[in-house]
Amino acid sequence: MTAEELLTLSADRLRSVGERWRSNLTGPERVQVALRALCAVRDADRTGLVDEALALAQDPREWGAGKDLFHKLRKEVLHHERAGSARSPQGLALGLAEMTAQLAYNAAAPRYPFDDSLIAWLPSCIRAVVATRATEIDASALASLIDMD
Repeated sequence: MTAEELLTLSADRLRSVGERWRSNLTGPERVQVALRALCAVRDADRTGLVDEALALAQDPREWGAGKDLFHKLRKEVLHHERAGSARSPQGLALGLAEMTAQLAYNAAAPRYPFDDSLIAWLPSCIRAVVATRATEIDASALASLIDMD
């Protein structure tokens, strides 16, 4: 799938992809999908937090620390929301990093996991990032994730 094709998908189709991911992917597989998405947006971040999320997602021994990283990322995401820049390439990259930290934490099988339906939102987030048409985003890599469904 190309980036342009991804942009034409309906919200229902994206939800359907997300629900299949939720039903069919294991915790570690969910982290791998999020990791691939995060790699494609890495250059949009100027805070270094995306790199922290990448490092966390790449090492399953670190997944339990996902909750701590989530809290750091959540502060930054909320800052972007208050500033009206949550839909900017950087704001969306931080949102993907936040989601990645949550998925990694869940994959570590904690006693109190984040919402299990989180992965179902990833296709819509991917589309939102591609829609920015930012040059620092690898839109074709993101579109290929939807193709894997």
